[in-house]
Amino acid sequence: MASGVLVLLASCSPQPVDDLEVILPDVSLLRPYPGCKVESVSPAVALPRELDGNGAYYGSRHAIIRFEAVCLPNLSDPSPWWQPYRISFEQSFRMQPDRAGVAGDWLVVDAQPVVDPDQPSRAVSGATEARGNNCAALLDRIESGLLPCLRAKSPALAALVQKDFQNFREDRFTFNVRGDNELNFRRLSRDKDCLSRWRQLQHAPGTALGMALNSCAVD
Repeated sequence: MASGVLVLLASCSPQPVDDLEVILPDVSLLRPYPGCKVESVSPAVALPRELDGNGAYYGSRHAIIRFEAVCLPNLSDPSPWWQPYRISFEQSFRMQPDRAGVAGDWLVVDAQPVVDPDQPSRAVSGATEARGNNCAALLDRIESGLLPCLRAKSPALAALVQKDFQNFREDRFTFNVRGDNELNFRRLSRDKDCLSRWRQLQHAPGTALGMALNSCAVD
C-alpha cells in the first residue's frame, strides 16, 4: 500500500492478481454515529477479498476506517450538565465492481462500535452499569429537585412521574458487552431513551402533567 492507494501486482507470483488500482475511502466518507463528533481517525485499511476456485478475486471489495468520537445523546438542545462519552467506531465500506471489472464508488455502511475480541462477553444490567451516565444524573436531579416541588403542587402527578422513572431505576433488561468501549455505546443508547422519555413528559402540550413539570423544571 502506498499513498493511500491499494495496488496488488503479482504477474509472476503464485498470489492472485487484482488488476485494478483502487483508491481507499477517505475521511470525507465517514458517517459518524448520530450525536458523535469525530476526534481522531486511523488510515483506511483494505480487507482481504474472496477467491474463486481458480484462485482469482471476485465479488465486492471491502475496507474499514477506525475513528474515535466524542458522543452525546442525539437530541436537540443538550443540557450543560450532560456528560460526553469517548467511543471508538469502525466505519465499513463496500465497492461492487461492474460487469466489466471497473471499480465503482465506495458504499458506506453504518458505523459500529469497536468490540474488543480479547475481552470476554459479559452481561450488564440496564438498571446499573448500562443505564447511562446522563440518565442516572437525570434521575438524581428528579429525585432531589423535581419531585419535592411537584409534590407541593400535585401529589397525584408527582406519583405518576415517580412511577414512570422508577421503571428506569428497576430496568430488568440485560446486555452482553465485550469491553468498556461497547459498554459506553450501550450507555449512550440508554441515555437517549431515558432523556427522550423525560422530554416527552415535560413538553406534553395542554396537559396538567406537562404544565406541572414545566413549573418545576429540570434542565
